[in-house]
Amino acid sequence: GRLPNVMYLLVFDRALADQAVAERYPSEGPHFLEKIIQAGFELPVPLRTDLNRAILSAIESTCGSPDEAQVKRILNLFHDIVAPYLTTPRHVARFQNAISVTWPAIAGEVSLADFISLETLRLYEPSLFQAIRSSKTSLCGLRDRLGRGNQGEDARFAPFLHGVSDDRQETVRIALQRLFPRMENTGYGDGFHAQWDADRRVCVEAHFDTYFRMSLSDETLSMGTINDLINRAGDRDFIQTTFRSAAGERRRSGTSMVPVLLDELNTHALRVERENVEELMSALFEIHDEIDLEIDQARGFMAMDNTTLRYHWLIRRLTNDRFTLDDRTDVYMTATENASLGWLVDFTASAQRHHRDRDDG
Repeated sequence: GRLPNVMYLLVFDRALADQAVAERYPSEGPHFLEKIIQAGFELPVPLRTDLNRAILSAIESTCGSPDEAQVKRILNLFHDIVAPYLTTPRHVARFQNAISVTWPAIAGEVSLADFISLETLRLYEPSLFQAIRSSKTSLCGLRDRLGRGNQGEDARFAPFLHGVSDDRQETVRIALQRLFPRMENTGYGDGFHAQWDADRRVCVEAHFDTYFRMSLSDETLSMGTINDLINRAGDRDFIQTTFRSAAGERRRSGTSMVPVLLDELNTHALRVERENVEELMSALFEIHDEIDLEIDQARGFMAMDNTTLRYHWLIRRLTNDRFTLDDRTDVYMTATENASLGWLVDFTASAQRHHRDRDDG
């Protein structure tokens, strides 16, 4: 290779090269490289700003531009969870290669912030990732508001710290609290959970499995299906056909898909255009008795978790704070014209229970 007018440029990681040489030529040590390298130059470590820009660019090119409402949380989790692990260009390339494979299977069905965080943990904290994967019931949902059964901080985090190096344990604690509010010391109300559900965050049981199966759980619907429900809420035939089809489907639990449809509609009710509310309610009122199935009736203390109550929750969310009392009355009266008998009796009884005389009549 000693050719005239030819110079060789070698680019390598010095620590890795020294290690390789020491294994092959143990007697030489670092002197072996000195025989080869005439002039050495240490390249500077990439600036954190440049690395961050490269990572965010990789996320955008693979996953698309996020909604403006998501950006703040994406950046918060990025700096708390993703950036601490991706410290070299090699890490960035590995991360981009990983998400280019895993994202397409669940694109748009999960929170992007949670997705990139969990992918980082999968790559660089595999033992933690597996611990999270097997702990759905203890991580998802809300903490007991009265503090019953809440463990101290050490006990709470202990199952997730096995195999995590000491210098990473604080990062892991932060990651768990950012991803799973139940791990925080703060209590949250039901309104927060509804928003987490709408955002399809990993802390909601219905969406948890999607992050680990790389496919939709039977506990949830695709965003395409949900968007169809919202956009075609004023199409009576479409709504009734969709719910009748859901009544004929069976989940692994033995229940139908009707509760899943109603829960998703309730979560996204405020997206239903005001002018479509009356038609949507009329369509649902008409088929209530047909889709109110015995298999969807919960047992024990959850017995009140049923199709009829889901109807009540939905119509309140569709109308409260969006219609005046008089407008609500008009919507209800129109919707009940063709209502099925069982629902009409229940709805009327509920209205009567909530009726209050006023001094002005």
